[in-house]
Amino acid sequence: MVNGSFVSWTDHGRSRDIAEEVDLFNYVPGSGKKLPLPIKYCVLSWKTWRFLRTRRPQYVFFLQPPAPLLVTAYAYSVATGGVTLLGDLHSGFFNDRKWSWFTNIGLRLLRRHHVFVTNEPLAEQVGSRVDNVHVLHDVLRPSARSSGQVKEPYILLPLSYAADEPLESIMEAARATPEVNWKLTGRAPASLRARAGQNVEFTGFIANNEYEELLKEASAVLALTSRADTMQRAGYEALCANVPLLASDQVVLRQFFGDAAIYTDHDAGSLAGAVKQTLDQGDELRLKSEALLELRMSEQIATLDQLRTLVNAAN
Repeated sequence: MVNGSFVSWTDHGRSRDIAEEVDLFNYVPGSGKKLPLPIKYCVLSWKTWRFLRTRRPQYVFFLQPPAPLLVTAYAYSVATGGVTLLGDLHSGFFNDRKWSWFTNIGLRLLRRHHVFVTNEPLAEQVGSRVDNVHVLHDVLRPSARSSGQVKEPYILLPLSYAADEPLESIMEAARATPEVNWKLTGRAPASLRARAGQNVEFTGFIANNEYEELLKEASAVLALTSRADTMQRAGYEALCANVPLLASDQVVLRQFFGDAAIYTDHDAGSLAGAVKQTLDQGDELRLKSEALLELRMSEQIATLDQLRTLVNAAN
């Protein structure tokens, strides 16, 4: 057996960073995007089972949702006896209707194992149903910063075009701010593209290095979600790159980013006004963001050390 592996059915930045920080093997099977969902999950479950049985890790860190990955990891733990599971439970595990039916089942399966969440409200939802509950934000470390020679100022919106993103309000806010260039990442639906103004650019899916370039040269980053208790990968990225952040007015986001971000409701008028405010206060936000990153990194040391100790205990 080897020590540990991180299994994720999407190539997720958080998973990659945790695996690198804790020295886990990061396993991402093929996505199977063109397959019907039931077949896709069967294929990914089989690939994951075969990987685990071949590599035989003593610790399996895995991303949640989707539920079939947890079931596969649990089956491996039972089959091998004594293998420790570490579930990285994102907010969708609790509040996405696609997966929330599985929440109680999943927590029962993980009862004697370890659960990681990104904030205290989610830890409170887990409560005493799992023996070991840890709060771990995305791994924070300074990333490449802007050269200061921005040719064409723009704001950056990393999007998945999911139900929790205010897509209609974004389009309306963009139309209300023709002087601002908006760059939207990800595979946008054709119907949304058709309604976009000339100041909106859809980048499509881009490689990690291309995204990092877009991020560091952005005038601001927008991290928007309507789901409570949901941290934002884009917010962490903006903090690490020292780019001004505009975030949804959610309690967990305010608690984490404090006065180093501007917050907005999701109606188009509020969003357009908040974009202008973020751009106007860019220099001030960068100073606050730099100080906040140092604080949050210092707070994270103990949790990462605890995770390393756990994973390396078999050495």
